[in-house]
Amino acid sequence: MATNDYELVLEVQNLTEYDDEIIEIPVMLELVELAKREIRAKAGIIDLEFFGTNDLYAERALFWLTCLFAKIKMGELENVHMSIGDIEQRTLRADEDGEDAVVWKQEFQDYMARVQPSENLFGIRSVGRSDRTYSYE
Repeated sequence: MATNDYELVLEVQNLTEYDDEIIEIPVMLELVELAKREIRAKAGIIDLEFFGTNDLYAERALFWLTCLFAKIKMGELENVHMSIGDIEQRTLRADEDGEDAVVWKQEFQDYMARVQPSENLFGIRSVGRSDRTYSYE
């Protein structure tokens, strides 16, 4: 688990095997910042913290989205832009995009679902009252 952007970049490099010679650290840090903006916008939480919290979900969502953005940066995912909406709308297929991209997208979506606040804060239930009596004249 990373505790800052640089450590996250090292984790992404480890998984993707895109070392400094393939994608330089400053470029990878830009991908992290872009991923943070995308996640904050998607979750609707402007001040979302990714490191140092007890909530691992935001940090893991950031990790997986940065991995996907690195893959896009390398041109391995064609016709995909660096946005959550574009990634979510596009159906990644293992035969075209590689099995890892499909798994990474699913991992990102799973963690992102845990980051987003629940939209079901209130429910609707019918109330049956048997203690009322009505008289009709």
